[in-house]
Amino acid sequence: MEGALQLTIRCLVALYFIYSLWRTRAEEFLREKKLFYSVFGVIYSIWFFALPLCVAILVAVDSTSRRSALVAVSSVVDIVAYCIMAYMIYPGRQQPFFKIAPPAQVLHSSGDVPKTAYGAIE
Repeated sequence: MEGALQLTIRCLVALYFIYSLWRTRAEEFLREKKLFYSVFGVIYSIWFFALPLCVAILVAVDSTSRRSALVAVSSVVDIVAYCIMAYMIYPGRQQPFFKIAPPAQVLHSSGDVPKTAYGAIE
């Protein structure tokens, strides 16, 4: 029963992840970031659903080796997901996806205090 609850929660979190990623991607204007969100979404949606899928498949395996097979498959999937994430955010590759620049400065209406879109510069 405990395992079923854990798998249900994981699937619900996966659905929320897909929904959030879909909304974030829809609000993005840069093509490179949209591509990043698409690749990120596909890979990590597979990661979210890999454990429930493995459990469903391993029901057919005898109970003595089921746990070790599940741990082995789950560990391999986790390692592959971590390697893909490391590749995607590697410093040499992150520039197109993570274009972070300070907001443009504009003068306050009085003309003496520099302001940004987020408030006064201190």
